[in-house]
Amino acid sequence: MNRLPPNIQTILILMLFILLSGISGQNPYVRFYPLTIEDGLSQNTVSSIIQDKHGFLWFGTEDGLNKYDGYDFAVYRHDPADSSSISSNNILSLYEDSKGFLWVGTKDGGLNKFDQHTATFTHLKYDREDTSTLSDNQVLSMCEDSNGNIWVGTWEGLNKLNPSTGEVNRYYNESNDVTTLSDNRIKSILCDSQNRLWIGTAKNGVCLYSPDSDAFERYLPSKDLSQPKDIRDIYEDNNNDIWFATESGIAKYNQFLNTIESISDSAPKNIMQIIQDKNSNLWFCTEKEGLT
Repeated sequence: MNRLPPNIQTILILMLFILLSGISGQNPYVRFYPLTIEDGLSQNTVSSIIQDKHGFLWFGTEDGLNKYDGYDFAVYRHDPADSSSISSNNILSLYEDSKGFLWVGTKDGGLNKFDQHTATFTHLKYDREDTSTLSDNQVLSMCEDSNGNIWVGTWEGLNKLNPSTGEVNRYYNESNDVTTLSDNRIKSILCDSQNRLWIGTAKNGVCLYSPDSDAFERYLPSKDLSQPKDIRDIYEDNNNDIWFATESGIAKYNQFLNTIESISDSAPKNIMQIIQDKNSNLWFCTEKEGLT
């Protein structure tokens, strides 16, 4: 990757400082340089952030998609007169695939595939009359598997998208079939180094997809929350351990017992995201409890 412009390097460092401020209190040596609408950001509520292969930062907001080069913002909004513009301004999720395409999940306009070379968006939306389309227009999560399929988690079901053909296979919870999804609201997806597809749901734990049987194995929540319910993020670390950010704290996959278990009663609750730094330290971003 090319070296980032100084402004982007500063922003990434400051993002970490912002997180750290939740647990370290006020620090007189930390200066904050917020980026707001006055600096060119399209809207001040930022729901998703990624950095692409070229080093650019992308911000999803409630009023447009933003690309930042360290100096200026380029804003992409829906234009009713332009069919190649983004389908909705309310952005929920962002993902870059292995070919460099940016996938943009929206709250009410389905999924967008953005080609940076042509600066055009291709739309994939729910159609009640066509079962080969997305299962819902509210897109919460995305991930690419080893075959190049894009898995799309929505408010109402999981989708396997063939990006070459546009064909979609839908997956839902069926109450009388334990080999289906445990819940239809898909918050997080991970394709790990062993090509296993982990699915995090909002209300009923984790599902592991088997491509051979085209079915799911369920890891359901327990009453004492030793196995969690609301899976916000799934992360594979450098040792190939699988971690889960949940409403009840930090959880980890136990490959020997084939269970997902909460790590510690003393750990913070309401984990939102997991990342690992260059020194192999795991960082757990929380809601209202800072960074662990």
